Amino acid sequence: MKTKKKKISEGEFVETLLRHGKELFITEDINKLFFRGKAKPGQVADFLFTMSGKGWIKNLEKGKYILQRVSGDLHSNNFLIGMQLISPAAISYWSALNYYGLTNQLPHTVFIQTIKRKQSKVIDGVLYKFITLSKWKYFGIRKEWLRKGEIRHLYFNITDPEKTIVDCFDYPEYCGGIQESALGLISGKNLDLDKIFHYAVKMKNTAILKRIGFIAELFGVDFLIEKILANRKIFSSRFSLLDTNSADYGKYNRKWLLRINTDIENLKRILET
Repeated sequence: MKTKKKKISEGEFVETLLRHGKELFITEDINKLFFRGKAKPGQVADFLFTMSGKGWIKNLEKGKYILQRVSGDLHSNNFLIGMQLISPAAISYWSALNYYGLTNQLPHTVFIQTIKRKQSKVIDGVLYKFITLSKWKYFGIRKEWLRKGEIRHLYFNITDPEKTIVDCFDYPEYCGGIQESALGLISGKNLDLDKIFHYAVKMKNTAILKRIGFIAELFGVDFLIEKILANRKIFSSRFSLLDTNSADYGKYNRKWLLRINTDIENLKRILET
């Protein structure tokens, strides 16, 4: 006589996922954890449909889920969701600036850099914006582990503070403009300025060096001024915009080969307060 299969309780479901660090999971994880890899066609889908209907899990994308009642702060959960949507990936730009306390602004978008192409996606009112980089720009990434409550197994990738600054000078439009890029640079008390310089060179976009040099001169960051001017020969001869988040207008600065398309006096007032 066939024995009746034991029904998986909601408590067992949640406890098993937490024990295995699977607050974020794919359908195959469920097959392995609860059906020993031998689920019948449609069995996992039916099971997940039931748990979703009861509010225990949320479908992020096809075959990708998150445990809804997960401990930890919402900010970190948004970063974890971002990691589930594409790989490789790292939290970056304005999101990373905020994480390190290098901006006073709290962006409502989660900025994620990757070497793959992916359309932006909205989940629970949060916009996940994916910025595709050339492979040589994808570096300077660290893991941040979450150790609150039951989610100690989880981590997200994030650009380190110096790479975050360099990225924001590469694409100011992804951090709210040159004002936020500059604020990150001059407010970061423990930033490794030598690392920032070498990261900027490694990015192979001399507009980054021009922008950093100009802001460094504006606020007296002598180390960066000297390092960048000593390597001025690698500048591209074309003028670059100081702020890619602003229109193409303004005076030309021949020392830094920049078009100053923002109100510098206003910028200084904002950053000096």
